[in-house]
Amino acid sequence: MYCAEYSVPIYRGLMLSENKVPWPQQPDHATQLISLENEIHMLRTRMEQMFIEKQSFTVEDVLEISMLLDIRINEYMHMRYNSKQEN
Repeated sequence: MYCAEYSVPIYRGLMLSENKVPWPQQPDHATQLISLENEIHMLRTRMEQMFIEKQSFTVEDVLEISMLLDIRINEYMHMRYNSKQEN
């Protein structure tokens, strides 16, 4: 299979969209929250699947995902709290 090369137009170091509007370099706060929400949902789904497979919450794989899920939920709650404090 052949894939043609595609170059993204760059203006002053910024990538430009088709309508010549610069794409943001850093995701904004709302985008980060949505990304965390998606990751939390994915991790929870994966943890539930592993629990069904292993029939235990104490299996190492399930515990690892559970701990990572806790970390991501804490990050999400921290970001939400900080955004409310700024407003």
